[in-house]
Amino acid sequence: MSQKSVIGWSCLYCGLLGCISVGHWLVFPAGVTEDYRNVYHMISSTQGFLSGLIVISCFLFLPQKLGEQAPGKVFRWLAFLTPAGTSVSAWFRFAFRDEIMLAVSMGFWMILVLTLLAYCYPLLKNQRKATDRTRIFWFGCAFVFGATGTCLVSIYSTLQIVIVKEIPWILFLGRGYLLQGMPLAIFIAIILPVVHKFSNESHATTSLWPNILFLFILTISIPLEFWLSPRLGFALRAAVLLFVFGSPKTPGTPAGIENRLFWIIWLAMRIIPIGYVVALIDPELRESGLHVVLVTGITLGLLTYVLKNVQEHVQTQSHPLLLPGFLLALCMSVLLRAGADIDIERQIIFLNASAMSFVVGIILWVITVFSTLTGKKD
Repeated sequence: MSQKSVIGWSCLYCGLLGCISVGHWLVFPAGVTEDYRNVYHMISSTQGFLSGLIVISCFLFLPQKLGEQAPGKVFRWLAFLTPAGTSVSAWFRFAFRDEIMLAVSMGFWMILVLTLLAYCYPLLKNQRKATDRTRIFWFGCAFVFGATGTCLVSIYSTLQIVIVKEIPWILFLGRGYLLQGMPLAIFIAIILPVVHKFSNESHATTSLWPNILFLFILTISIPLEFWLSPRLGFALRAAVLLFVFGSPKTPGTPAGIENRLFWIIWLAMRIIPIGYVVALIDPELRESGLHVVLVTGITLGLLTYVLKNVQEHVQTQSHPLLLPGFLLALCMSVLLRAGADIDIERQIIFLNASAMSFVVGIILWVITVFSTLTGKKD
């Protein structure tokens, strides 16, 4: 199979994972499910969909950029099948109330973590650039956040069965590290070096100690949000991200084919702290603020990063109308999700419309990728 085919099918697979992660919002009105499954949504969107984007970035594009050998068949099969295994197992857990399937889901994801570490760490450890060291640090942090969140969610679920008692702080911390800690660390690891590449000046985050400080504040902000004040947690995360991402002034612009996509990545990076500011102003809009962070920030940035690498690989550009459509659909998804928090009476309508808009955005992204792969060379 050619490299173009591998990229195309991988992006289609990742797009399916994205649609699956919000699919339960769409089937609920039809009576297929009896309730919304927030924990399933958390697992399938982070450990399924976002993990798929990480696999594409690390296995298809990172070796090419570093001039290293691509992963072998065992690595590829393990890395591409485990995100789907995680999402499907999580669905069966919440469809049939079978706690064993949750353990199976977490097992699939831990296999993925070990596979990525086994391949990526040797690949990056000999790199001497400061941005590569930053990438290693935050990749490691992402896996620790993910493993910690996984363990806490599993403990919470087990305690519900063993002692028939809910312990809210365990679930809150587990969800926090899975939904926020892991995706933020992944975003920093993958996207920040791209922005630094075109920056005219170095930034503090290329040094080790500032990164350790940022990690510490990011880690404690989630328990502080639960036990002390939601606003304190949001403020700490917003402040850390503003420091990590650096000055809001625009850095140097790459020329040619990368130009438009680079600016979308830069904008997505700047949107992330805004989501926490929204939640800081009004904690009632916490879920809306988090969707600003996760959808128009992290997801938009990672999807655009993949598309940028596809365009660099084939030296072609997609249809000019596809990119705005993909951006508009993701932004509409977030706005409709905010409507669900504001208009409680029509919450289900807004949630379903938001999920539908997200699915449309993912479909347009996949079409954009295939349009790029099949386009004429510039």
